[in-house]
Amino acid sequence: MQGREAINRILSIRILKRALAIFLTLVTVLFNFQGHIVQAASPSTLSLSVTGTHTFDPRNVGYGFYTDSLPLILTKVGTEAITNLGISYSGSAFMAGTLPADTLGAGVNSAVLQIRPKTGLSAGVHTETVTLTADNGISESFQVSFTVNSVPSTLSLSVTGTHTFDPRNVGYGFYTDSLPLILTKVGTEPITNLGISYSGSAFMAGTLPADTLGAGVNSAVLQIRPKTGLSAGVHTETVTFTADNGISESFQVSFTVNSVPSTLSLSVTGTHTFDPRNVGYGFYTDSLPLILTKVGTEPITNLGISYSGSAFMAGTLPADTLGAGVNSAVLQIRPKTGLSAGIYTETVTLTADNGISESFQVSFTVNAVQSSNNNGQTSSSTMPEISDTSIDVLINGKVENLGKAIRTKIDNQTVTTVILDQAKYEEKIADEGKGAVVTIQVTDNADKIKVDLNGQMVKHMLDNLVILALHTDKATYTLPVDQIDLDFISDQIGSSVNLRDITFQVEVSLPTADMIKLVENAAKNGKFKIVTPTINFTVKAVYGNVVVDLSLFDNYVERTIAIPESVDPNNITTGVVIEADGTVRHVPTQIIQIEDKYHAKISSLTNSMYTVIWNPMIFKDVEKHWAKDTVNDMASRMVITGVDIDNFKPDQNITRAEFTEFIVRGLGLKLENGAARFTDVKDSEWYSSAINAAYEYQLISGYEDGTFRPNDRITREQAMSIIVKAMTITGLEEKLSSQPVGEWISSFKDAAGVSDWARESIADAVQAGIIIGKNNALLAPKAYITRAEAAVMIQRLLKKSELI
Repeated sequence: MQGREAINRILSIRILKRALAIFLTLVTVLFNFQGHIVQAASPSTLSLSVTGTHTFDPRNVGYGFYTDSLPLILTKVGTEAITNLGISYSGSAFMAGTLPADTLGAGVNSAVLQIRPKTGLSAGVHTETVTLTADNGISESFQVSFTVNSVPSTLSLSVTGTHTFDPRNVGYGFYTDSLPLILTKVGTEPITNLGISYSGSAFMAGTLPADTLGAGVNSAVLQIRPKTGLSAGVHTETVTFTADNGISESFQVSFTVNSVPSTLSLSVTGTHTFDPRNVGYGFYTDSLPLILTKVGTEPITNLGISYSGSAFMAGTLPADTLGAGVNSAVLQIRPKTGLSAGIYTETVTLTADNGISESFQVSFTVNAVQSSNNNGQTSSSTMPEISDTSIDVLINGKVENLGKAIRTKIDNQTVTTVILDQAKYEEKIADEGKGAVVTIQVTDNADKIKVDLNGQMVKHMLDNLVILALHTDKATYTLPVDQIDLDFISDQIGSSVNLRDITFQVEVSLPTADMIKLVENAAKNGKFKIVTPTINFTVKAVYGNVVVDLSLFDNYVERTIAIPESVDPNNITTGVVIEADGTVRHVPTQIIQIEDKYHAKISSLTNSMYTVIWNPMIFKDVEKHWAKDTVNDMASRMVITGVDIDNFKPDQNITRAEFTEFIVRGLGLKLENGAARFTDVKDSEWYSSAINAAYEYQLISGYEDGTFRPNDRITREQAMSIIVKAMTITGLEEKLSSQPVGEWISSFKDAAGVSDWARESIADAVQAGIIIGKNNALLAPKAYITRAEAAVMIQRLLKKSELI
């Protein structure tokens, strides 16, 4: 028993010791654990390798990628992770590599961040503060600075030494093989105040704006070419480009013009047959206007004319008629007066230096006319019947007895010739002053009514700004005498001729049988109806055997044609000109009422044969279009044409050629055949004659490269520019006020989009009421215009000008 108890005591002690050891171990562990809770680790901080300011090495303007970056070392002070790390700059001139938010996270003690200036900074000192931030209030900053030095750019030209252009012969046209000179900016700084100069005047270039090589532009191409019309010889010049910062670069250009003798071209070849006359005919008025054209630019010298017989004559032909600067001349050739019955055929030869000799034939028949004498016998000719009566002349509406009317009958035509008493006329004009209206009223039914004035009287009328009106039962011709160009007459007849010896004839006449047939054929071909008599209006200067026709005027000349009582004035479309070749063109026409009678008031820049027509036109595709009335009216007047007989395509954009043709027709301008004025307009194209006419009247000028681009669509500002030039012809331009441009276009929302060259034209068009803007708010200067809009613009022009 005792032994067992002893063993039990020993076991109890061992168990107690083990329990005590376990307890002590637990106490130790618990103590250590509680110690950590009390003593938590501190947050890490951030240290940067740069403090204060880091200055980068400077660069010049235009430097590339900056390679010498700043290796910024970021060091974590502590062992705790730095979270949400980020970088910011006080400006925008510097940059760094990617910086993840956990760059200095758990286990990462440092990192390197490359910082550098950005590429392409402008000249100057760029200084910024770089700040790195993170959680736990971390924020560390330093400064960076970088200087960009300004370096002026230089200019390089693609040509050095001398550029030699391919030669041309005298009389060459627009020089198309231009030199495409490349101007290169060496550097990145803008080149300012760039300009070009020449040591002479034989060469030209396109426009060169002063900022052609400005900011952001490194090169440009300038087309250089010889001017048109240079004389024979070698033309060499120095071309110099200058700009700010002492830039000056030069090279030479050279161009040879070969001398080529001109040749002579005549408008008549073969045989020209004059209309026959009966024995006893008077002065032959229907002369042949022979056009002499110089082919080339060299003067034609010692020009002369000769005949193989003696039945024909011509005006004076000075030996230098086609001398320097004169390309063509008109020589009136006619049969002499008083030839006996028979057929006269002769060869006419024109000769000049350099072997020039050009010939053609003329033929004229004089018919024998039998008439009875008092003995019942016959004679071979008749004398004209003559009667002489006094006539009243109105000066500013007051009746004055100033002249007489001589009525003759020649070749079955009645002719009334009015002759004024010069002394009485000048006395009355002295009383009335300048600007008097002299109206000559002739009420007989003569086939031809004319007023004969000597050159001295015409000069007196010019000096006193007289308006001469010839009024007949069928028509009235109102001629401002300042439209007679005395210098032109003097050039044609000879400056040595006394004005008193020149007779000016202002004439209103009915057409001859041949002319009537021409008009009837024109109406048949054009499918229109003639509603008034056809009237021929002419002005001539006659000196001996020389007759000069005055058929072109600087301003519109008014004439009226009486409307027969049987014609409904509502069934009248317009007045037209019937050309000698049978073609027909519109002339601006208004139907007016004077007392109880209707008249067609026609305004035209030419003399010719006129009549009034009924020509209703209706296009099917404008039936429901907003411009229906305008389109049909302009088409009926022969101003615009459709794409076919039934359709106009009103909403189709119009081309530059189409718009030009419409405006030329609207103004009633005579189409001009001949050599094209632009390099991309061929003589054979349908629009060439209209473009030539528009060029002659300064409605268009084309582009600097010598092209017109006829098939390009025309913008609204381009069209308005042409319209305003037309306003100068119609007289509407001079009626506008001189208010500043801005007052007329500033109310439009897009006025800032108008090109500088078009601002004045658009302002004038707005002031005149030709355009009112799209939706009354937009000018839309760069938008294309439609065929319908073109018709409306032209109709407004003619109406505002009081021409239709």
